[in-house]
Amino acid sequence: MESPLLVALKSKLAEWDDTAEVTQASPTTAAPLYIHKSVAVSKAQQIYEYVAKFPGLTASQYVNEVRSIGITPGSSRTLLSQLVLVGLLSRDESKRVSVVGKYKTISVVSLEKARKRRIVEKRKEKAASECDTKIVVPKEQPLLTAPEAVVKPSTDILSSLSVVEAKALYLALKELFTV
Repeated sequence: MESPLLVALKSKLAEWDDTAEVTQASPTTAAPLYIHKSVAVSKAQQIYEYVAKFPGLTASQYVNEVRSIGITPGSSRTLLSQLVLVGLLSRDESKRVSVVGKYKTISVVSLEKARKRRIVEKRKEKAASECDTKIVVPKEQPLLTAPEAVVKPSTDILSSLSVVEAKALYLALKELFTV
Protein backbone atom coordinates (compact mmCIF):
# COMPACT_ATOMS: atom_id res chain seq x y z
CA MET A 1 0.00 0.00 0.00
CA GLU A 2 1.44 3.36 -1.07
CA SER A 3 1.21 6.48 1.03
CA PRO A 4 -0.63 9.54 -0.34
CA LEU A 5 2.65 11.47 -0.40
CA LEU A 6 4.34 8.84 -2.56
CA VAL A 7 1.36 8.80 -4.95
CA ALA A 8 1.48 12.60 -5.27
CA LEU A 9 5.22 12.58 -5.95
CA LYS A 10 4.89 9.88 -8.62
CA SER A 11 2.13 11.86 -10.37
CA LYS A 12 4.31 15.02 -10.39
CA LEU A 13 7.26 13.08 -11.79
CA ALA A 14 5.06 11.68 -14.53
CA GLU A 15 4.04 15.25 -15.53
CA TRP A 16 7.68 16.36 -15.77
CA ASP A 17 8.78 17.26 -19.31
CA ASP A 18 12.46 16.39 -19.83
CA THR A 19 12.54 17.98 -23.29
CA ALA A 20 11.54 21.48 -22.14
CA GLU A 21 13.97 24.31 -22.82
CA VAL A 22 16.16 25.15 -19.83
CA THR A 23 16.67 28.79 -18.92
CA GLN A 24 19.19 30.31 -16.55
CA ALA A 25 18.29 29.59 -12.97
CA SER A 26 17.32 32.50 -10.78
CA PRO A 27 19.38 33.15 -7.67
CA THR A 28 16.61 31.86 -5.43
CA THR A 29 16.48 28.48 -7.16
CA ALA A 30 20.18 28.15 -7.98
CA ALA A 31 22.35 25.70 -6.15
CA PRO A 32 24.53 27.39 -3.58
CA LEU A 33 28.18 27.95 -4.31
CA TYR A 34 30.44 25.39 -2.77
CA ILE A 35 33.76 25.59 -1.04
CA HIS A 36 36.44 24.05 -3.21
CA LYS A 37 37.92 21.02 -1.49
CA SER A 38 41.45 21.50 -2.81
CA VAL A 39 41.67 25.25 -2.23
CA ALA A 40 40.10 27.19 0.61
CA VAL A 41 37.91 29.97 -0.77
CA SER A 42 37.31 33.03 1.38
CA LYS A 43 33.85 34.31 2.14
CA ALA A 44 34.66 37.47 0.20
CA GLN A 45 35.53 35.42 -2.87
CA GLN A 46 32.35 33.38 -2.50
CA ILE A 47 30.27 36.57 -2.40
CA TYR A 48 32.22 38.00 -5.37
CA GLU A 49 31.57 34.80 -7.38
CA TYR A 50 27.88 34.93 -6.45
CA VAL A 51 27.61 38.54 -7.63
CA ALA A 52 29.45 37.59 -10.84
CA LYS A 53 27.03 34.73 -11.39
CA PHE A 54 23.90 36.80 -10.66
CA PRO A 55 24.64 40.52 -11.28
CA GLY A 56 22.09 43.27 -10.79
CA LEU A 57 20.59 42.40 -7.41
CA THR A 58 20.57 44.71 -4.42
CA ALA A 59 22.78 44.14 -1.39
CA SER A 60 19.77 42.99 0.65
CA GLN A 61 18.93 40.36 -1.95
CA TYR A 62 22.53 39.11 -1.96
CA VAL A 63 22.50 38.93 1.84
CA ASN A 64 19.41 36.73 1.74
CA GLU A 65 20.84 34.55 -1.02
CA VAL A 66 24.28 33.91 0.50
CA ARG A 67 22.72 32.62 3.72
CA SER A 68 22.43 29.32 1.86
CA ILE A 69 26.25 29.13 1.67
CA GLY A 70 26.50 29.67 5.41
CA ILE A 71 27.56 33.33 5.49
CA THR A 72 25.80 35.38 8.15
CA PRO A 73 23.95 38.55 7.10
CA GLY A 74 26.32 40.81 9.05
CA SER A 75 29.39 39.28 7.41
CA SER A 76 27.89 39.39 3.93
CA ARG A 77 26.90 43.09 4.26
CA THR A 78 30.37 43.97 5.52
CA LEU A 79 32.10 42.01 2.79
CA LEU A 80 29.88 43.51 0.07
CA SER A 81 30.71 47.00 1.36
CA GLN A 82 34.42 46.20 1.46
CA LEU A 83 34.36 44.79 -2.08
CA VAL A 84 32.65 47.98 -3.25
CA LEU A 85 35.10 50.11 -1.28
CA VAL A 86 38.20 48.56 -2.85
CA GLY A 87 36.64 48.75 -6.32
CA LEU A 88 35.95 45.10 -7.15
CA LEU A 89 32.18 45.66 -7.15
CA SER A 90 30.13 48.75 -7.88
CA ARG A 91 26.71 50.05 -6.89
CA ASP A 92 24.55 52.10 -9.22
CA GLU A 93 21.98 54.74 -8.28
CA SER A 94 19.34 52.09 -7.61
CA LYS A 95 21.75 50.27 -5.21
CA ARG A 96 22.18 47.31 -7.56
CA VAL A 97 25.55 45.58 -7.29
CA SER A 98 27.68 44.43 -10.22
CA VAL A 99 31.22 43.18 -10.84
CA VAL A 100 33.82 45.72 -11.97
CA GLY A 101 37.11 43.85 -12.13
CA LYS A 102 38.80 40.52 -11.60
CA TYR A 103 38.79 39.20 -8.03
CA LYS A 104 41.85 39.77 -5.87
CA THR A 105 42.23 39.29 -2.15
CA ILE A 106 41.38 42.22 0.08
CA SER A 107 44.21 43.27 2.33
CA VAL A 108 43.92 45.46 5.39
CA VAL A 109 46.24 47.99 3.75
CA SER A 110 44.09 48.29 0.64
CA LEU A 111 40.98 48.74 2.81
CA GLU A 112 42.63 51.53 4.81
CA LYS A 113 43.82 53.27 1.64
CA ALA A 114 40.34 53.02 0.15
CA ARG A 115 38.75 54.40 3.34
CA LYS A 116 41.19 57.31 3.45
CA ARG A 117 40.59 58.02 -0.25
CA ARG A 118 36.84 57.99 0.38
CA ILE A 119 37.18 60.38 3.33
CA VAL A 120 39.32 62.77 1.27
CA GLU A 121 36.78 62.68 -1.57
CA LYS A 122 33.92 63.45 0.82
CA ARG A 123 35.87 66.34 2.33
CA LYS A 124 36.59 67.74 -1.14
CA GLU A 125 32.91 67.47 -2.04
CA LYS A 126 31.92 69.20 1.18
CA ALA A 127 34.49 71.95 0.64
CA ALA A 128 33.31 72.44 -2.93
CA SER A 129 29.69 72.68 -1.82
CA GLU A 130 30.62 75.17 0.90
CA CYS A 131 32.54 77.28 -1.62
CA ASP A 132 29.45 77.50 -3.79
CA THR A 133 27.68 79.53 -1.14
CA LYS A 134 27.86 83.27 -1.59
CA ILE A 135 29.99 85.20 0.82
CA VAL A 136 28.51 88.59 1.62
CA VAL A 137 31.18 91.22 2.14
CA PRO A 138 30.03 94.27 4.05
CA LYS A 139 30.54 97.69 2.53
CA GLU A 140 33.78 99.40 3.28
CA GLN A 141 34.10 100.34 6.88
CA PRO A 142 36.71 102.66 8.30
CA LEU A 143 39.82 100.78 9.33
CA LEU A 144 40.91 100.87 12.91
CA THR A 145 43.85 103.18 13.37
CA ALA A 146 46.53 103.03 15.99
CA PRO A 147 46.60 105.87 18.50
CA GLU A 148 49.06 108.59 17.66
CA ALA A 149 52.42 108.15 19.31
CA VAL A 150 53.32 110.84 21.77
CA VAL A 151 56.92 111.93 21.48
CA LYS A 152 58.40 113.36 24.62
CA PRO A 153 61.33 115.72 24.45
CA SER A 154 64.63 114.28 25.64
CA THR A 155 64.59 116.38 28.78
CA ASP A 156 61.47 114.57 29.93
CA ILE A 157 63.28 111.22 29.69
CA LEU A 158 66.10 112.32 31.97
CA SER A 159 63.81 114.00 34.46
CA SER A 160 61.73 110.86 34.83
CA LEU A 161 64.71 108.69 35.89
CA SER A 162 65.37 107.95 39.54
CA VAL A 163 68.81 108.42 41.04
CA VAL A 164 69.56 104.68 40.99
CA GLU A 165 68.47 104.36 37.32
CA ALA A 166 70.51 107.41 36.35
CA LYS A 167 73.65 105.98 38.01
CA ALA A 168 73.13 102.61 36.27
CA LEU A 169 72.71 104.41 32.93
CA TYR A 170 75.86 106.47 33.54
CA LEU A 171 77.96 103.39 34.36
CA ALA A 172 76.64 101.46 31.33
CA LEU A 173 77.39 104.37 28.96
CA LYS A 174 80.85 104.94 30.54
CA GLU A 175 81.77 101.28 30.02
CA LEU A 176 80.46 101.32 26.48
CA PHE A 177 82.33 104.38 25.34
CA THR A 178 85.67 103.81 27.09
CA VAL A 179 88.23 102.06 24.98
